[in-house]
Amino acid sequence: MRAGDNVPGSRSDSAIQCPVPLFTSMPKETTMKYVYSFFLFLLCNTSALAQQSCGTFLGEINNKHSSFVVRVNVDHADRVYVKDDLLRITVESSAAGYLYLFHRDAVGNVTMLFPNRLQKKNLVQKNEPVTVPAPGSIFQIRIDAPFGNELLKAVASQEPLEFFAEMDLTGINTLRIDDEDGKKLAKSVMSMKKTDWTEHHIDIRTVDSRNASTLTAVPHQMAKKSFLGRIILRPKDGRK
Repeated sequence: MRAGDNVPGSRSDSAIQCPVPLFTSMPKETTMKYVYSFFLFLLCNTSALAQQSCGTFLGEINNKHSSFVVRVNVDHADRVYVKDDLLRITVESSAAGYLYLFHRDAVGNVTMLFPNRLQKKNLVQKNEPVTVPAPGSIFQIRIDAPFGNELLKAVASQEPLEFFAEMDLTGINTLRIDDEDGKKLAKSVMSMKKTDWTEHHIDIRTVDSRNASTLTAVPHQMAKKSFLGRIILRPKDGRK
């Protein structure tokens, strides 16, 4: 054995071989394909994490001990909506009170849909259905990206929610609620007397086309529309 030869199993630095980088042995086109695929993988997983962590405060608003009930329903029996479908929501309370309707999109953005600029009065009567948008309204709720599993939640209370006391809920189309304010909202609602308020939610599914067999929520920054909640409110005449 010559001086400088490495003994098998030795820890000599000269015996440690650095692997050749994978991409250096690939054609440029193949390398770019792998890089692009990895980039998409990161985007999709970032979106999934955001969906799990954002808007979860709506789930904290729950009450099994109310003295009355509220129910949410939509105009598609299967609760599946395709891009550009129009969404119409009906909410009914078994007691008179103040009604609030929230929507969480596929990436966790939460929007209060009712009350709003066009439907200002949220004091509802017993067993009187409220439709959002109202029949004959100049606005429509049009489904757009991001697509995926979404949630509609109604909260009805005997008194106006204290959290919104300082806000003008009727001067804008819809109100976006971030996670920080959402946690304050949940804490405020949950501190109320259980018999004085109630809630109900349903899940809906939005897809890009009827043939979609699997769903991946489109990352927020890639969504084509930039409007609160990704449910688009448009005048019926088509103006944007």
